Amino acid sequence: MAYADLLLEEGIKAQYLAVLKPARKVISFTLVSGSVYSKSFDYGYVSSVEVDGVALTEGSSTSLSAGYFYWDNDNQILYIRTSDSANPASKYVVAVFEIYVATYDAHWNRVPTDTTTSVVYFEPLIARVPAIKTTVKDLAFGVVPVQSTGINLNNADKILNRFLYDSSFRGREILVYHWLDNLDVDNIKLVMRGRMDSISWSDSTVSIKVFDSFDIFETEFRPPQGEAFYSDSLYPNLDPQFEGKPIRYVYGVVDGFVPVNIDYNSDAPTTGNNRIWAVCSDGLNQYQKTATVPASPSSTTTRTYLDNAQGITVGDTVLINKTTDESRIVTAVNYTGSDYIEHASLSSGAAANGDTVSRATTARVDIFQQGIKYTALYGRDYSETVDANGAVKFTFVSGLETNLSLPSTLSPTDSLVCRVYGKQNNITLGGPAYGSNDSETGNITLLPSILLDILKRFAGVPESEINTSSFTTLSSDSDDRLGFAIPEQSSDKFPKLRSILNDLSQTGLIALYLDDDLKWKATRLKAMGSVSGTIEDDEILDGSINYDFDYSDVYSDVVVKFGREEKAQSTGNSQGYSLERASSQTAKYLHKINRTLEVDSLHYDRTQAARLALRLVDFYGDRQGTIELDCKNRFFGFTVDQIIQISRKSLPGSEWDGETLNNQNANIRQTEKSLRRVKLVMNDLKGVTDNVGDF
Repeated sequence: MAYADLLLEEGIKAQYLAVLKPARKVISFTLVSGSVYSKSFDYGYVSSVEVDGVALTEGSSTSLSAGYFYWDNDNQILYIRTSDSANPASKYVVAVFEIYVATYDAHWNRVPTDTTTSVVYFEPLIARVPAIKTTVKDLAFGVVPVQSTGINLNNADKILNRFLYDSSFRGREILVYHWLDNLDVDNIKLVMRGRMDSISWSDSTVSIKVFDSFDIFETEFRPPQGEAFYSDSLYPNLDPQFEGKPIRYVYGVVDGFVPVNIDYNSDAPTTGNNRIWAVCSDGLNQYQKTATVPASPSSTTTRTYLDNAQGITVGDTVLINKTTDESRIVTAVNYTGSDYIEHASLSSGAAANGDTVSRATTARVDIFQQGIKYTALYGRDYSETVDANGAVKFTFVSGLETNLSLPSTLSPTDSLVCRVYGKQNNITLGGPAYGSNDSETGNITLLPSILLDILKRFAGVPESEINTSSFTTLSSDSDDRLGFAIPEQSSDKFPKLRSILNDLSQTGLIALYLDDDLKWKATRLKAMGSVSGTIEDDEILDGSINYDFDYSDVYSDVVVKFGREEKAQSTGNSQGYSLERASSQTAKYLHKINRTLEVDSLHYDRTQAARLALRLVDFYGDRQGTIELDCKNRFFGFTVDQIIQISRKSLPGSEWDGETLNNQNANIRQTEKSLRRVKLVMNDLKGVTDNVGDF
């Protein structure tokens, strides 16, 4: 009988198997031959080796290529060949080895779900297992918080002493497997992939603190190529206030973007300096646009037809490349039927068949001098390039001041504000493309695609650890269009990946968490759908059910800030943004609560920001109903975000007659699992359920 079927059986015995993977420095290697070195190692099966912090690749024999290791388990000998084939005596070599423990002794495969791995002995040392807990209870949207717990091991026979003093458990992996009934690979499931931390030792017990996952999102964002920070060694004429500041990254379309002067001269500004400005990183993947003028319909001096206008928006400056080139500001765009742009009248005649229209990554540059705004035109006033570091740069022509009738020569004290386009969509899921380019901006703006890009490219999460079906569903659940820079302002430092993911999640009301198969899953907050299972009264442990109504997070008004600009495009001063508001009559008149929740959004579309405000006021405008209960082990496989129906005679909101079963659906927000019980914490999502049409 398979694991999933055994969960449903009454009286099935349950045990845990655990594999601890601490690390230990290895010294005094002996040369075997060539560049291969060996070392006896009797602490346990070596599953990985790191040299100066870089993991080696596992080989299949003692004949090793550079950067490989081989573990001879029969003779307990470690063989390595460093990446540069040098003597490991000059390196810091760390071996990660395995300790096998269980709640019940077992001779079984070292990877319990893989019968091809070697058989080892799982010592019956587990006195207390880690709580297997997943929660988004206090988090309608965002990244699931890391949970801490502990594993207690019986050390009465002093078995563990030799591992503790010189080994490091900090940040190293612990795998916990749930074993039901007979010991068989089909009866075992990996239920926790955690990381160990501090250790407490006594003569009889070793306690190890365990986190339910290593927080990969605590690392800072970095661009995918080139140097991440401005420096005078990279840009000798860098504006000194940007020394050590991030080279920013862009998704979607961002207005109010502040470029960085890398041709800085404050003492004697001339038409030969302060010309070159850096914008953003990953230039080879940023999005420039060129469209071709068709033969029909015929363009006019104020309307230029294109084979495809996607990727050009109102306010962009474009170069119309014809017999006599001219640059203009786009005043209108049509994306359906015959595509075209409108602009001020061309002085040298309309564009003709085969002519082109180009828009740069930096689609617009506004210069504020003496309080007046002057708009530089792409192709006439500036050109764009990508430098050797992969950064997008634009360069002003020497005639800029004459072209714009600037009162004085461009100076570092003038305020420059840009519109910048981010990369096009090249995200894949399972091979095929995931998502598409925006029908107007022509690049990646959809939240699900950006979220997946962050996970795969920047957090380094392999696709094998992503719940692909949830992202397939999310692509139809979320059409949110975003535009933002990382970091938000030129003077900020790079944020942690967790901060970016939380901003994305808040914008789209998305929860990101590890599912029951320990894969990253993303779901949008919405009205409850189909029920995954029913819990009846006799499956709820006596006295464990509570239904609480909390008013602490009720808000009568929600304000969503969106379309953020580091410097306001209209004035060149201070930060700008737009607002959308929504109010709850339920909060005001039923609950007598008047308070405002302000939320930052990455939307650039007003309609979608207004929808977010409405959804938030639905959710927060009513009380939060939380149901907690302990139930039998057959619910071990239930996960966060599933819908459970509770079936009891006694439930709030239902008439009591002592006979009729009443039902209440609830969304699981937290699970906590042990060998003997499963604790579920659920939300009745009343505000969402009562306003299902808004979700």
